[in-house]
Amino acid sequence: MELHRKGWTDRSLALKGMGVGAVGLLIAAFGLLIGGPLGGYLVVFAGIGGVFLILVGLLVFALSMRPFRISFGESGVSVHCEGLRFEAGWEQVEAINIERMPTPTERHMLVMWLSDDVRTGEQPTFPPGAARKGYAVVEMDQLRESREEVAALVNQYAGPKFRSGVHQ
Repeated sequence: MELHRKGWTDRSLALKGMGVGAVGLLIAAFGLLIGGPLGGYLVVFAGIGGVFLILVGLLVFALSMRPFRISFGESGVSVHCEGLRFEAGWEQVEAINIERMPTPTERHMLVMWLSDDVRTGEQPTFPPGAARKGYAVVEMDQLRESREEVAALVNQYAGPKFRSGVHQ
């Protein structure tokens, strides 16, 4: 079973920004046709704004297309997101939790503690300052599934390695 990232809202915003940027370029082209001081202002402001919106839209669109895959199965877990790239059998997963981040806002992360033989491409970071650190895999707000749905899914496959569900 796979977890799914909320991604269409980013792509939709990027496409809308690029559309508004294209309209800005059309207004700038109109400014070239009419000439004069008003045309010059249209070319400068609408043209620069249009190019800026198109470039920002392309950047947001490209970033929304980053690889994302978190899947759980009978044999283990596979993670390909945010710099983390690993596949681990359940015997290599020491624990997995949904943890509240130590911040003023209500942010929750899916965190995994792995054995030392799993190569992830990143250093463990959770919790800050602890001797044994886990990997903060994904912020729960980035997933289509709710915290409760993720907890049920992880509990189904990880069993006792999923210590207690949603931590406060």
